Amino acid sequence: MKGSLIDSYACDRTFIENHDHSRALSRFGNDTDEWRALSAKMLALLQVSLGGTQYVYQGQELGSKNFPRSWGIEEYKDVASQNYWNR
Repeated sequence: MKGSLIDSYACDRTFIENHDHSRALSRFGNDTDEWRALSAKMLALLQVSLGGTQYVYQGQELGSKNFPRSWGIEEYKDVASQNYWNR
C-alpha cells in the first residue's frame, strides 16, 4: 500500500459534533421523543462506519439534544454563561 495513510503514519479522526456546533441529534436527526433513539442510533452507526479514530463529544453517547430555545438564562447552570449574561 505505497502512499497510503498507513505508510505515512497519519491517523484519520472521525467526529460528528464538537463544542462549536449544536448537537448532532438536533442538527441531523429528529430529537422528538418518538424518533430520538432511532436518530441517535443512526448517527452512531454513521460515525462508526466512517472508520478512523472515533471521537465522541460529551453527551453524544447519551443522545443529548439541544436546549429548547424557550429556556431562560436561569436554566443555564454554567457560571461562565451566567457571568457573560449579567455583564
